[in-house]
Amino acid sequence: MSSVSGGHGRLLVLLALLLAWAKGPFRAFNATEAGGDGQPGRKRPRTRKRRDFSKLPAQILHPSKVMRGRSKARWQDVFRVWECEIPKPDFAIHHAAKAVRLLPKVNFRGLPSEEEGGHPVLQSLLRRTQEFLQEDNCTVVVTDPSVRGRNKREGLCAEDVAAMIRAAEKLATKLPMLQRDLLPPLQKKVGDAVSRLGDKDVIGMLLAGSWDSVPEVSAQFRARLGPDLADAVGTEELPGMVRLLTAMPDTVAEAQGDRADEPSGQLLLALREKVLTAAPTMPCSDLADCFWCLAAHLPAKAPRWRRKSYDPPLWQFLYAFARMQVQEPILLKATARLALREDLSTHTNWAIAVMRWSYAQLEEAQDGLAQFRQRLDSEVSQRQLPDTVPPAWSQV
Repeated sequence: MSSVSGGHGRLLVLLALLLAWAKGPFRAFNATEAGGDGQPGRKRPRTRKRRDFSKLPAQILHPSKVMRGRSKARWQDVFRVWECEIPKPDFAIHHAAKAVRLLPKVNFRGLPSEEEGGHPVLQSLLRRTQEFLQEDNCTVVVTDPSVRGRNKREGLCAEDVAAMIRAAEKLATKLPMLQRDLLPPLQKKVGDAVSRLGDKDVIGMLLAGSWDSVPEVSAQFRARLGPDLADAVGTEELPGMVRLLTAMPDTVAEAQGDRADEPSGQLLLALREKVLTAAPTMPCSDLADCFWCLAAHLPAKAPRWRRKSYDPPLWQFLYAFARMQVQEPILLKATARLALREDLSTHTNWAIAVMRWSYAQLEEAQDGLAQFRQRLDSEVSQRQLPDTVPPAWSQV
């Protein structure tokens, strides 16, 4: 009897040990830790250690990288990143220039106005930029044309100066302090460097904004407007340069032959020829802008333009609408009026074939274009053109 009771006792002890062992691992999940005040039942908050960027070199992050998936990053997010970079000791003028030229890419909705105190990050950026521009050794760095690709931005790069002026012009309403605080010192720096600027930098400065408020700098730029500058004007810069030159009465007078002492008139004539050469590859909006300015100020020269150079973009519009079966009465009537400004015999075979096929595809009753279609049919018969779908483009 005693042996039986002893066996039961050992069995109970073994079961108790097993239960204690089984509860041990679960107690680690269910037990509550003491909080910061020593009271049980509160979990200790987990603190995430943030990376320390204060010891890294200064850099200005592009707004598109601050908040991906948005067309424009919010100023709250951009300034939260930039506020760690602006106070750094290695923050230099090229960092400030990059930040200013990137401001148009930021969404400033809800930004406190100057009357409301503004924002400390923006104020710090403007203050440091002004300090850099006031330094005597802060001069405009001229772009080296022998270096291919984008030059490394160190110092006050001429390209950055033009971009900063464009940013101030673009944000004149939202951030008027840019024009008030940055434009005067920038214009002074540019005035000291006009004679050293390369042709590409001169074009960038001219297209950045108006220089009428600083007559002495404007006079220096006008002295650089000669026919040799045409070689440096890129296709994307043609509309801006043509618009700029046709707004100068003396330049237009020289181009029309009324004056002979204005080199900028020769530049305008050189750009006109460049527009005609680049017309097949220019976007239609840029081409229309150039033609509008040139036709308004140089009408006597219009008959000398080569139709084969500027026909394709116009008729390609019509051809594309016809292939997609898009009815656009305004486009059809405007194209017909433009085609009838001169004799149809002066148009290329491709233009006549495209107009005839396109107007036939988009024909509607009582659209007012019946007589124009008859004239196109007569021209096609006279030239013996095939009655088929015309090719994409032909110079014949």
